Amino acid sequence: MRSSQSHACYKEDIQPDENHPAILSQTEPLTLFVLADLGGGEVEPIYGLRRFRVKALPGHSIAAGERVPCVAMYESSKTHLQQFLYYRLHPYCWATSRPEHIEAWTSAIPEMEWNLLEASMAAYPDLEDGEIIELRVDGTPIGRRYYREDILNKAIKRKNKHILQETPA
Repeated sequence: MRSSQSHACYKEDIQPDENHPAILSQTEPLTLFVLADLGGGEVEPIYGLRRFRVKALPGHSIAAGERVPCVAMYESSKTHLQQFLYYRLHPYCWATSRPEHIEAWTSAIPEMEWNLLEASMAAYPDLEDGEIIELRVDGTPIGRRYYREDILNKAIKRKNKHILQETPA
């Protein structure tokens, strides 16, 4: 579902490509790692790995490793016309209290995507709020992008500090 309107975020007849895997990585604070296709369905998937903090996951076990199906709302890119810039997470449990719906949406996500998410969580445990790691279907990283100015500035300072430490006196 490539919607930017929150009221259109959830619907009963979710298509398989509209489900996105999220896994609870820590419980204090509640933190999810999520994969969503930034390619917009026009090209081979380019997954965007993000980390989100949430306040509640009703109907889910609050334990690391819990699988949480989600829908995403996308922001279009002005420079990469065949890619979305970033996305916002909306767990289905925020829209329903019916466990059979949550279970159906969880099982509709291909196991390959759950496996890619688990491998990506292990590969990028340092992922910060505001970062997106772009990944190919096989998990090969394409790049890292920042979508919030404060996060971008922090990364630039960290990179510059690293460069200054490596520069001979």
